[in-house]
This record gives sequence, C-alpha cells and structure tokens, in this order.
Amino acid sequence: FRTNTTWTQGPIQISWRVDYQRDYDIIKPRNIVTNLDSRDFEYLRVPDFWQHDVSFRYNFNDEITLRGGVTN
Repeated sequence: FRTNTTWTQGPIQISWRVDYQRDYDIIKPRNIVTNLDSRDFEYLRVPDFWQHDVSFRYNFNDEITLRGGVTN
C-alpha cells in the first residue's frame, strides 16, 4: 500500500508519502533445509512496517528553489 499527498500554498509545497509493507519471509520455510545460512528462523522473516517520507519546496522566484526532506 502506498499513498502520496501534497499541499501547495503559493510558493510553498509540502509532500508526504506513506508506504506500508506487510511481513514476508526472506527465505521460504520449505527451503530452510537447503539454505546453508546458520541464522535462527526468526531472523529470516521481515515484520510489517510503515515508511514515511516528507519533503518541502519553496520557490523564491523562477530561478531559485529551496528543497529538502527526509526519506526513511
């Protein structure tokens, strides 16, 4: 699941992106016998998580724009 929203007011623009990843196995349990990786099974699974990214933009004029943000 991924969604993006942007708010713009005059020269200011703020964007927020949200990404949801459900849990998954790095390796299928049925293949664990053929996997030479010696880690415990609990480390072969990635839990579900939310990722949030925020960015902003400010247009001073047609030639100068300030941009920044945080990407998770």
